[in-house]
Amino acid sequence: MSEEIRDLFVRRMEIVQEIARLNARQLRDQQLLGGRQLELASCEEDAECDAATLDAARAEVEASAAQLATHADELEAWNARLEEIDRHIAGA
Repeated sequence: MSEEIRDLFVRRMEIVQEIARLNARQLRDQQLLGGRQLELASCEEDAECDAATLDAARAEVEASAAQLATHADELEAWNARLEEIDRHIAGA
């Protein structure tokens, strides 16, 4: 195996590891978002839940959703890098 191919495969493994890390983080964030959505729904149904608590729950849901979207964008970028390096490997 040539040095160039070996370097490409090493780089590919680094990218795959980063994608795996981002997938795990995205799964965790999805679970957190789901939990916060349940807390919000519970607060919305609870007559004793005050406006400040309700606003805080809504803010947490929005922040979690925004974080999840950011991670999705990162994951998309890393997947594009993987596709690019796979094209290089196929052409080498």
